[in-house]
Amino acid sequence: MAALATSQYVVDTVNIFWAFFGTNDRQARILFLHDVTRPIFAAKHSIFFTMMVVGDGIVVCLGNIFAWYRVVEYGINNIIADLPCLCCMGTQVVGCGITLALFPWFRR
Repeated sequence: MAALATSQYVVDTVNIFWAFFGTNDRQARILFLHDVTRPIFAAKHSIFFTMMVVGDGIVVCLGNIFAWYRVVEYGINNIIADLPCLCCMGTQVVGCGITLALFPWFRR
C-alpha cells in the first residue's frame, strides 16, 4: 500500500508540474488537468483503482478469516465465506475491463 500511495503522489505531482510549467495561461492549465485523453490521467486512475482493490482485498481477507471460522465452527454454508472473495475479484475484473474500454491507447 505504501508503494501505491507513493506512486499516486508522484503521478499527481508530475501532472501538476506539467500543468503549471508547461502552460502560461490559467485556462490552459485547467483544460490540461481536465483532459482525460492523456496517458497520465489513466495512470493516475489505474493506481487509485489498484489501491482500492488492494485495500478491499485486505479487508475481505481479514473478514474471511473470521467467516471461515464461523463456517467450520457452526457448519454454515461455504458461500458465506466465498462470496466476499468472489465480489472482490469481480470488482477487479470489471474495473480493468472498464479501464481498457475507456482508454484504448492504454493497451499498447
